[in-house]
Amino acid sequence: MNVDGSALAASALIRALISDSEVSSDLEDRLFQLGVDADWLEALADRYYAYWHQTFSHYEDGATATVDEHALLLMSWLTAELRGPEQNVRLNSDAFARATAMYSEATGAGILPPIERLTLTVGVVGRPVPIIDRDFPVWFPRGILEPSVELAYQGLVEHVASAPKSYWPEVYRTSVLWRLGGIAQGLIGGEEELLECMKSLNKLLAGSLPLAYRPLTGDDWLTEYRRNRNVFTHVRPEANLTFNQALGAHDDTRQLIDYIRLATYYIAIELNQRISSFQPEQVQRWVDVVDNDQAWVGTGV
Repeated sequence: MNVDGSALAASALIRALISDSEVSSDLEDRLFQLGVDADWLEALADRYYAYWHQTFSHYEDGATATVDEHALLLMSWLTAELRGPEQNVRLNSDAFARATAMYSEATGAGILPPIERLTLTVGVVGRPVPIIDRDFPVWFPRGILEPSVELAYQGLVEHVASAPKSYWPEVYRTSVLWRLGGIAQGLIGGEEELLECMKSLNKLLAGSLPLAYRPLTGDDWLTEYRRNRNVFTHVRPEANLTFNQALGAHDDTRQLIDYIRLATYYIAIELNQRISSFQPEQVQRWVDVVDNDQAWVGTGV
């Protein structure tokens, strides 16, 4: 499955990057390594917006004009050094405001549909799937991680996307908990015990999580995760409670969202490390594809 993104959202995020003085030095250095400059990137943003503007009226609700994975990978390489949570939050907020303004001006509607969003997570560009949480999980570009890990994460996102809109039955909650553990073990590899895998990934995430999410990488949270995992899998109920009683005590949507957030961050930090290591010569093929993609689109609107 390929992961694409809204052309409008891509244009808005690129414009947010170009306009942010705090990241301009890193961005200019990345562009220089590719033999292009900010003018080239701005022209790309204009072209993406023109493509969206010229076609948006032809799409039904829930669909939009898109750019493909090459564009998202190129953008992720340009933003790979922007792992700080403050940078990601600032750029995401600016991009959202720009996309909303452009969408409203073109359509007359004041609310930006979820399909028209792209976000940065640990410096990686992806498309949120806002079913249970506004920002998580996230569809990320594929082809970078080990296929088994990508399939495991794809399964998690599809699981969330197809989940009941209100109450999640036991099997849905249990599956999310297990998928988080499977993703952690798949990313670390080898035969390490699950919590050791999670601790290793938590170290990689140091400094990249927003303040509100940092407890997810703490020992207390891991201890609770282990306890919940034992309850949900009938390994060790709590105290003298029956399984159903123990399960009821953990019937908390916030826990589900935390599992989904952490799985998303685990994938994002591994993607960031791999994309960061790509040499300009490897990235050039994405530039070539992006240059030719929608080349027929005029920039006039």
